[in-house]
Amino acid sequence: YTSYEVALTLYALNALVRRAHPGGADLMVLDIAQESGGRFKPHRTHQNGADVDLRYYLKSVPPNDHDKRFVHASKLDLPRMWTFLRLVKYYDLVELMFIDHRLQKSMYEYGLKKLEMTKSELAQYLSYPSKGKRGSAFVQHIKNHYHHLHIRIKQMSSVEWRDIDLKEAGELHLSYLQN
Repeated sequence: YTSYEVALTLYALNALVRRAHPGGADLMVLDIAQESGGRFKPHRTHQNGADVDLRYYLKSVPPNDHDKRFVHASKLDLPRMWTFLRLVKYYDLVELMFIDHRLQKSMYEYGLKKLEMTKSELAQYLSYPSKGKRGSAFVQHIKNHYHHLHIRIKQMSSVEWRDIDLKEAGELHLSYLQN
């Protein structure tokens, strides 16, 4: 259960990543919240529909695979992960994001080498390599986020930024369910 804005944000993010990188697995929602809100075990958050657990973009994962499992850095689909991060930052969509430090290391190295980002640019995204210090990065390390990433989406009063409408979001969702 979640709000219209959060659901549409997730659909739009997936559509934009898919446009940039056709093929591969879609964004997979693992946990959001209970319909009535409140405590959603084992989570300390996930009480109002803004906190969402997502499967990382992975290489070679079937579209309907919902399993939570340990993710090794070599399994990350780094181009998709970075497109996702850049969209989230560009549109200022999240309050926070939790990604395991070991996976952040792989993302950091990819950003540095393949995307030719500077260390100061990377510091805006990732808390790696300073594990103990939070800094200004919106991606932080919190234990037990090695099989999923956690985001808290800002619930805005406007959805103007998205170039996807409700009909297109619904069609994408139906298409996804049929595959």
